[in-house]
Amino acid sequence: MWPYLLLSLVVSEPPKTPVHNQARRSVMEDLSCKAVNDAYVATFSTPRVTVKTYYSRADGSMKLHDEARYSELGLYEKLAVSNQWLRRYRGSIDTVDSRGPIFTSCKLMQATATESSDLLHYSATWNSFPNPAAYEVWISAYSTRAMKTVRDYSLTNFPFRTVVEVFDYDPQDALPPNGLSLPKS
Repeated sequence: MWPYLLLSLVVSEPPKTPVHNQARRSVMEDLSCKAVNDAYVATFSTPRVTVKTYYSRADGSMKLHDEARYSELGLYEKLAVSNQWLRRYRGSIDTVDSRGPIFTSCKLMQATATESSDLLHYSATWNSFPNPAAYEVWISAYSTRAMKTVRDYSLTNFPFRTVVEVFDYDPQDALPPNGLSLPKS
């Protein structure tokens, strides 16, 4: 029995959906960032979500940099200049890392009502090593998921001054790319 148990532990697959460490979160997070952290976890715990990342050009216009599709099987990423998709496993969702909280100094900037959703607009500091950024996030008041984020890297050596992420929660849009499919159940 022991060899079988050991073998089953070795060959088991990573979890199909991401996990997060709730105990670690509650001890180390910046208390001002509860809504932002909860939105981050809710966003990346969604079974299927597409994230398109844009960067700012010198003239202020935005250009698509990459697309990421999160599905039940994994994460599919593609640079805008490429036709090749890379498949990865979805990792854990952490709002705290070895250097401390990912988000700090959060402030509710504005609550707005739109035709499709009520949005909560927060500012924060995004503590990503080695390039921290001023961070803004628009969170759906209904789903508590991020709809859009903006990171301002003007005080770092990051290659782009501004990065914008737009989130799409239509499950059909987050299907694996053509030629890459989910396994049969």
